[in-house]
Amino acid sequence: MLISTMLLLAVSGAFAQWQPSDDSYTRLDKEGVSEQMLLKTLRTADGKTILTWLRWSEGLTWADPQAGFYLHLQVFDAAGKALFGDEGIIVSNKPTPTYATDYGLALAPNGDILLAYPDTRNDGERTRNDVYLYRYTQQGESVWSTEGVKVAVEGTAESNVVAPSICVSGEHVFLSMRRGDDTTHDIQLARINADGSRIWDTNLVLSTDMLTMSQAPDGDVYLIYSNATYGLEAQRLNKDKQNVWATPVTIEEEPLSGEGTFVEAPLCSVDKEGGVMLAYRKLLTLTGYQVFNHLSADGSVLPQAVLGNGSTDGDSGASVMATKDGKALIAWKQTTEDHQLQVYINLFNNDGSSAWSEHPLGIVLDTGSEWDYRPVKLIPQSEGWVLLYGDATDWNAAKFIACKINDQGEEVWRKQLGEGDFRSSGFSVVYDDNYAYIFFTRDDDVSETGETIPGSGGMFVMCVDITKGASSIQQVRTSRAAQGAVCNLSGQRVSESYKGVVIVNGQKVVIK
Repeated sequence: MLISTMLLLAVSGAFAQWQPSDDSYTRLDKEGVSEQMLLKTLRTADGKTILTWLRWSEGLTWADPQAGFYLHLQVFDAAGKALFGDEGIIVSNKPTPTYATDYGLALAPNGDILLAYPDTRNDGERTRNDVYLYRYTQQGESVWSTEGVKVAVEGTAESNVVAPSICVSGEHVFLSMRRGDDTTHDIQLARINADGSRIWDTNLVLSTDMLTMSQAPDGDVYLIYSNATYGLEAQRLNKDKQNVWATPVTIEEEPLSGEGTFVEAPLCSVDKEGGVMLAYRKLLTLTGYQVFNHLSADGSVLPQAVLGNGSTDGDSGASVMATKDGKALIAWKQTTEDHQLQVYINLFNNDGSSAWSEHPLGIVLDTGSEWDYRPVKLIPQSEGWVLLYGDATDWNAAKFIACKINDQGEEVWRKQLGEGDFRSSGFSVVYDDNYAYIFFTRDDDVSETGETIPGSGGMFVMCVDITKGASSIQQVRTSRAAQGAVCNLSGQRVSESYKGVVIVNGQKVVIK
């Protein structure tokens, strides 16, 4: 879900610096192109922003042997200047299937950019993928072959390998991949050398459909995955492919899902003691509920996952999580038993106890959307948290909201980002102490006659101040979109450029 009437500040090639604004955005990538997807972002210690994305090969049809989703890389310096031209570095222009598959992105121990992407270059029928690794400096120089380093897997020559993911823990780089052939499927884990080759002679093979990795102490890696009965297990794997706990730890004995159903992998965040805070959805037939759990570095878990709102009634949906000072804040969409939609939040200590004594069962932050709520990002701050979420107004549009919550669970401010209905087909957000850098894509608009409108879609970025609520002029714009009129003290309608005292929703607002 989730723009229609926002102010476009600049076009491709003119973007030179971050320009904080609640209602403007900047186009990225080559001018006139669209069909970008699967944005990923990283923030470096010196303030750079790394952006990667997939885009369908420009000007090629499916019949062309080189057609596919090409992988692009861009780096912005601390001032927001794009270092690699309009469309960035094309990391991979190899043929891929008609569907887009996930890929891996991480920073190497020395700060280089690691990428893992599957392609079909070895299959004339273009149905079987292999995974290739790439490594670039932050200055855009290729460290390994620009053709990538192929990763070996265990299995038959017909194995199809997709959805690679990279986890860097200490000095060690771990890579997971989903593999399948006509008879079997699994997820495999490799440890990668500084030259891109495998360190272990064989990969660790897990018979599972779902795996998430997270950093562990001493350069180890936590593996959290579904088992044969659809419960949840974990291992702490060291650099020598050994489980530090000897046997897998059961996080959830009851099924999270079932055959023919799907529950997303848990949200994970490392705490200051080296354990992992977990948030995930447990399924009850066709509905599910949000839970919190904690996995310690010694392999212990909570006796029972904690219910997000104290109840299994209704249904939980999309969720986001952030951690700070040994606490985890979870925000998710909740549908009540009578089908009312809500944005729910709750703050937990790592022992599972409520961190809000006044609100042990959480807080309803917003309610009443006619279509949907979609949490986008939770941002921890020195005093509280900022939540970005969408309040849908149509099947592909929403009011895009930023809301500040203090550490006591009280709302400090909220503001609408942009004007009118916000549309997007995907998000990736990074942040610093003052700003959220919101990268997003949108599909091309279609005219009333069913024709695509050139240049209406594409990839964009907003730089939003997250230290304060809406400015006076932004309040006027938001009010105008909602109410249709902003007046001076004489009751006359005024323009957005008017300076002075105006009436907004019956209240006086000073525009300077």
